[in-house]
Amino acid sequence: MRARDVAEPLATLPVTVAVDPGRLSFVIQAAVYRRDMPVETVDERRQAFKGMVGVVIHMDELMGNLLGPQFGSGFHLTVHDAGFSNTATRA
Repeated sequence: MRARDVAEPLATLPVTVAVDPGRLSFVIQAAVYRRDMPVETVDERRQAFKGMVGVVIHMDELMGNLLGPQFGSGFHLTVHDAGFSNTATRA
């Protein structure tokens, strides 16, 4: 529930979703809070927490939509995940 505590949308590491197992995806999650409650501190956010919303983003579609207009349909892109650059980004 890190997204709840930091009050910012967060993305997961790459995942494979059950409904489309052949595609690399990630999920962006955001917390939803009650409107009439303060959310300045972690404790306040936990008290005001109502639920989560999320969206699955497929990497092939994202990259195609971002780069396709510039390069057309004939380009080929390979992305290699080298992992974290340092352990501080794993928080």
